[in-house]
Amino acid sequence: SYVQDVRARQLDRVKTEGERQVEARRREREAEGQRNRGVKEALQVARSNAGAFAQNIAEKAKEQISERSAHLSREIAMKSLNDAKQQELALLQAEERNLDEELAALSGQLDFLTGQAVEFEAEQKRSSDMNVELGELK
Repeated sequence: SYVQDVRARQLDRVKTEGERQVEARRREREAEGQRNRGVKEALQVARSNAGAFAQNIAEKAKEQISERSAHLSREIAMKSLNDAKQQELALLQAEERNLDEELAALSGQLDFLTGQAVEFEAEQKRSSDMNVELGELK
């Protein structure tokens, strides 16, 4: 009858509205699932990039440690060479002082011998002059 028809139509409308709501919720869940997949993928990419960045940083740190070690080795070698050169310089300076002392002694001896040679020549000239005078006297 009429009341049953009205009730049936009301039930159909409620059913149709319920189906629409269920379909809308299903679409929302799909959209949310898509968003979640996008977030998960972005998170996975970020984790992957973070791992690559961390590896890159570790490699650069390793390179810097190697370079620092090489610089320290070179610095130690240069210090060792510098110490050896300083010792060599000290020996050369000591040798120079010894040679200066020997030169001063030899210079003193030369002055003494030059003085004696001048005296000898003066005596020789006097002797020669005396011989000439003796020769003239005879």
